[in-house]
Amino acid sequence: MNYPYGSDEFNIDIDIRRQFIFYASDKKLALVLEKLAHMSVNITGILVAKDKSRKNFVRLVAGAPDGQTQESLRAARRILHNLGIRYKEIEIIVANTETPAGVPGFINQIYGLLWCRTEVKALFFGEENAIFITVSDVRKAIEALTQHCARRCSTDSYCD
Repeated sequence: MNYPYGSDEFNIDIDIRRQFIFYASDKKLALVLEKLAHMSVNITGILVAKDKSRKNFVRLVAGAPDGQTQESLRAARRILHNLGIRYKEIEIIVANTETPAGVPGFINQIYGLLWCRTEVKALFFGEENAIFITVSDVRKAIEALTQHCARRCSTDSYCD
């Protein structure tokens, strides 16, 4: 989809993937990453943040940048299960762009389209300049991101 932004256009390709959300100690997270690498499972997106109890809160998207396979998902599930890590597996939107890194306004555009339509729970970068977006309503987010003349959540419109 093309989204005019000022005098520029942002080209966005949207994909839906699965992400794993879990908590892990430093050692368990290191084991997860080691086992994924050993099984040749790529991590195309990851967000790690310490909580108050010093555990790692993790959002992990397994699979290659060009697509996620059932094999990579099964491997990630098996690793988490075998390590006794409880996890949630949910859909995540992947916004890929040809816009080079460092161009101002791209994250503003995406967030500005979404925040009043659905709760944006997480937004983080992954491989090849992909933006991973966790929302409360994937369908509404996809509608907003793929609409030709998308209206931002303010009074401004992309189309005059």
